[in-house]
Amino acid sequence: MILEYIPTFQQVFGLLAVFIVVAAMGIIGVAVAGRHRVSGIGLICGWGVVSLIFTGIGSVSHIPFTYLTLLSALLAIFSYGYVSRQNILIGYGDIGKMVVLTVPLLFLVAGITPSQWDEYSHWLLAARYLFEIDAFPWADLAPSKADYPGYPYSISLITYLVSRTAGWLVENTGALFNSVLIISFALAVVEIVRDGRGESSAQDKSKPTNWGLTAFGFLAVTVLSTTFVQKLIFTAYSDFPTAVILGFAGVAGWYLLDALAKNDTARAKSLAVQMGLALVVLINSRQSNLVLVVFVVAGVFLSGALSPTVGVKKIARYLPLILIGPIAIYVVWNLFVSGNLPGGAQAVRPFSDWQWHILPQVFAVVAKIAVKKGAYFLAMLFFTFWALKSFWRIQTRFDQFAVITATVFIGYNAFLIFTFFAIWGGFSGINALSYWRFNTHLGMLGVACGFYGLAVLSQKYSSRIPYATLGKVAIVLALILPIGAAAKIRFDIRAPKIYVKKVGLEIARTIPKNSHVIILDPLDSGFYAKMMRYQLYGVADVILK
Repeated sequence: MILEYIPTFQQVFGLLAVFIVVAAMGIIGVAVAGRHRVSGIGLICGWGVVSLIFTGIGSVSHIPFTYLTLLSALLAIFSYGYVSRQNILIGYGDIGKMVVLTVPLLFLVAGITPSQWDEYSHWLLAARYLFEIDAFPWADLAPSKADYPGYPYSISLITYLVSRTAGWLVENTGALFNSVLIISFALAVVEIVRDGRGESSAQDKSKPTNWGLTAFGFLAVTVLSTTFVQKLIFTAYSDFPTAVILGFAGVAGWYLLDALAKNDTARAKSLAVQMGLALVVLINSRQSNLVLVVFVVAGVFLSGALSPTVGVKKIARYLPLILIGPIAIYVVWNLFVSGNLPGGAQAVRPFSDWQWHILPQVFAVVAKIAVKKGAYFLAMLFFTFWALKSFWRIQTRFDQFAVITATVFIGYNAFLIFTFFAIWGGFSGINALSYWRFNTHLGMLGVACGFYGLAVLSQKYSSRIPYATLGKVAIVLALILPIGAAAKIRFDIRAPKIYVKKVGLEIARTIPKNSHVIILDPLDSGFYAKMMRYQLYGVADVILK
């Protein structure tokens, strides 16, 4: 039983490959963001730069991705040299503490194998295509077997880079990389909490974070988060990366308002670039993330415009720096899709086909879900109430953060309702399919806003709060909770899934190559058929019935 939780040597090397890719992208991001970067955002900024390289070049030419990988590696080397020459602090100490505290979690996740529907229907297939074909799915190349080949590829690109580094397809890259994203955003939460506690000066920030607060940052992003769903996080799904990237974009925009209020031009430019690169990754991760980009930018702009210390002119001056990257990558990718993958992405129905009549049922289902997930929705409704209360008289940084968060929450949920009757319709629309799952995309933004507010509030009672004791408790919990929740984290250990996977691999070794196989799955939703199709990838032409 215990052996099932222990990763193989190959899986450990896969984790090492993830760290190599993360380190390379992180150093690129540090070089671009510089001294004024948000804690933990270096990885996201580097990811944005690499996404621009691959999408910008790979969607207009047939240059093999291997060459683009080498180009990115050279950029990482030059970035390290630049960072060293400029004496830009990387923050090894704080990063090291966070990594040490997440060792139990990383150990468990290292052994995870793919086990969820969307992994076998899209994400693994999209990543495998990049790894085997070494290019995007051009019309003159082999067709992709992914359900939505027109989806953007920033997330699949991570699996490609890790697999190219390791030398084999590292199928659990998504789960491993998401664990690193936990570390990254936890570092941001720690910085936000320190700011809320009044530790915002350059001298304060130069001091290392203690172990207790570091552990608290980890817990804030995991068990204390209202949207921590293991089956969305420790998989190849795009939901948690979307949440983290959106969180970083919102945090960078919020810090931008602070820099503008203090007339710190150098810091403001850096933060605008950081927000822009986060939005590059956000818009190039999921087709629908365009909506999140629009509303987080709107939230930052609105918050700045209504702040007496910022105003419309100041915030508008930085919009080009924020928007040029995401607009460029969005246009380039959609031109590629329209020329090579028509019908490869979801589209809005014609106006005459909008199913207005299902709205009453949709709202009823949405209300039922909101009641079940009360902690999250109550928090978001509180931020919305606070934003409305502060709308015409923004006075504090929490007011600004609440306006940003509420704008995204209201706008995104309105979009989801629109999706149910104008894009999906039918069974999926009536049942508001994945409504809760999509709301988890706002989770990290809510965490950042909420814990900043709590940090500010704690200052009033600081003499009564036993920080040292709480810190020790946080350290213990960070180390033992993953072990206690091992069965929930390793949800891939399920007898039917393991059996089907073994059968599929055995069939793949037995049947002649290029065989035609029909898979019948009458008693299930079709999940096991898709799993079997993946196991026979490259061996048989599979038809699902």
